[in-house]
Order: sequence, then structure tokens, then C-alpha cells
Amino acid sequence: MRQVRPSRERHATRQAHRQGGSPVRGTSVDDSGSVPRTGRTLFVSTLVLTILLLTTTTLAQQTALLVSISFLPNGSATFDNVQVTFAGIDQQSTRPLQDSIQLVIAGDTYYSTSIPVTFTLLTDPPVAMPAMSITQHLPYYGNKGVLKIVHDNKTIASFDLAQLCNDDKHCTGFENGLSCPADCDNRVSDGVCVPVADGGCDPDCAPALDPDCAPQVKTPPSQPMTIALFMLVLLIIALFYAYNRYWGQRR
Repeated sequence: MRQVRPSRERHATRQAHRQGGSPVRGTSVDDSGSVPRTGRTLFVSTLVLTILLLTTTTLAQQTALLVSISFLPNGSATFDNVQVTFAGIDQQSTRPLQDSIQLVIAGDTYYSTSIPVTFTLLTDPPVAMPAMSITQHLPYYGNKGVLKIVHDNKTIASFDLAQLCNDDKHCTGFENGLSCPADCDNRVSDGVCVPVADGGCDPDCAPALDPDCAPQVKTPPSQPMTIALFMLVLLIIALFYAYNRYWGQRR
């Protein structure tokens, strides 16, 4: 008895023969002859994952100003610590508050964010606090400019970023290996982990983070870059295959 193929299968067969090939086994075709959204979803998902990985890597290596400030009820404020570190930048707030922190370079304000300052702990009953401390991550443009704490449009405290490096061959004050590599050796503790292969084990890093802290598995500095390039090539090949496999049949 003669077997009759379903109309959808016959359509897929004719479509494949027109393109000079045969239908792909296991690939469903809709009534219009096009491949369903599976291929597009795979391609978009892979692209989004790649962007997320690249963004995460970039943020992990971004330098920022770590700023710790104490506010007192009498309207004064002090900079407890200013240090360059690896971190993301805090989002700026434009709320109309009395207090703000500003980064001013050569008379221009490069960053400004409002700070909610309160000296009351909202418990039952409320408790008055003698001071309030906050920490902010600001963009780092080098050791230039001034940090300002502004209260009611009046500067109540300032910090000259030149203090982050005074080039005196001694790692002191607010200096560390990121802001002042000439004075601060990464092999000496300065409060900041710099996980790079520079020939010295940073005591501020966990052994698994700094490649110099594990001599038995030490690799040439060029090897991580080679591995990254190899993975990038594999990713490009995978994306190219996904495009040809799922979208190429629609032409």
C-alpha cells in the first residue's frame, strides 16, 4: 500500500530540496517553511550570557574611591578613610537632601550624590545616636581633585586627593598599591588586594586570588590571556554555528 506523507513533512522536504540539501532530522518546520523560535532563543541567550560575563569581568577590575565619612549632630563631618579599591560605582542620588558628597576637579563637579543623614535610630522607643557613618564608592579619575561634604550648600569638610600619593618612597597615610605604586609595594599589606601576576604575593589577598601566592601552580603572565582568547574564539564559532544552523535555513 502506498504511504502518503503528511503535508507538513512534504513541505519541509520540498523546501530542503530547493535549497540543495535534505531536511534536518529532528528539526520541526512550521507551515510557512521557517524554523521556529528555538534557534533565535538560543542565539539571544548565548549573546546575553556573553555580555553579562564581560560586564562582570569589567566591574571586577574597575577601580573606585572608597570613601568613609562620619557626621556629627553639630553639623560637622570628617573623612575617616579615602582609598582606591576594586569596586563598582554607587548610583548617584539627586534627592533634595541637606547633605551631599561631591567630587570636584579643576572647578568642575564630576560626581555628586545626596546623602540621607539621621541621628535617630528608629527603634521603640527611638534612640539618639552620637554620630552617623556612611561608606560610598565614587569614580576614580586619578589623584587629582577635591572631595567635598556639603551641608545646606556650605562645604563642611574637604579632602585633597593628592594625599593618595606623595611620592616619598614610603607607603603611609591613605596610599596603597593602586593609588601610589611608586610608594607601595604589593608585597606589603596596604589594605587592598591586587590579584595580578606581578612577581609578589599580596598579603591582602587570599592565596587563591593572587597567582603569585601559589608558586607551585604559577603560570606565565601571558597564559591567562591566551586562555581568554581561546575561549573567545570558541564562543564566536558557537555563535556562528547557531546562526547557520537555525537562521540560515530561513533564507
